[in-house]
Amino acid sequence: MDLLRRAARRLSLEELDEETLVSLRERARWEPKTGGETRPFPTPKHDDTFALTRVYRGPDFRNVDETTAFAALNSLLSLKISNHNRSDQSLGYAHGSVVRTVGGGTQFMILMGQTDGVERARRTLEGWDHTLEQLRNGEITDDDIRDAIAGLLNELTERMTTAAELVSLYSGFQNLRLDARALSGVIAALKRMTPEDVRSIARKYLLAAECPS
Repeated sequence: MDLLRRAARRLSLEELDEETLVSLRERARWEPKTGGETRPFPTPKHDDTFALTRVYRGPDFRNVDETTAFAALNSLLSLKISNHNRSDQSLGYAHGSVVRTVGGGTQFMILMGQTDGVERARRTLEGWDHTLEQLRNGEITDDDIRDAIAGLLNELTERMTTAAELVSLYSGFQNLRLDARALSGVIAALKRMTPEDVRSIARKYLLAAECPS
């Protein structure tokens, strides 16, 4: 079990400096669907429970178009990973992805999964690769991506009425004081976003590298 944990850490975090690692660990909180609070992974039921993460370096938060596309990509992947690892494979606990902004404003996407036992942990990692491969080869369709964009847009426009409330939901901008102009820029970027925009961001930050940064 220790070997698998160490292998996962090397794969995910070897190129990140310690300051960034600390910040990512502090921010890696699971966000439940109900309520506005964040929470850590659920308390494990067994001694061999794994909390696995894989970190991808993303865009600078000042690039609104890329940041918004990165958020739409996260919305898409979080659903697909949850459906595959939690529902289809019955790996239990929490599975999905989150976006965090750390350091000087660089965004990171964190694939997350919690499960019991070495074999299930291995299947969790394989499930991430399976979802990314579906995105690469077109099994995730343009309609899937449009649904993710629309879902994120609805979430922001329906639930958020002020910039401060947007920050509490939209983790990619959680450390920023967004004014009305910035908020309207995010929503405008989502409204004009195409599936190809999201695929382009995926190719640039997730699919181009052999392993995540």
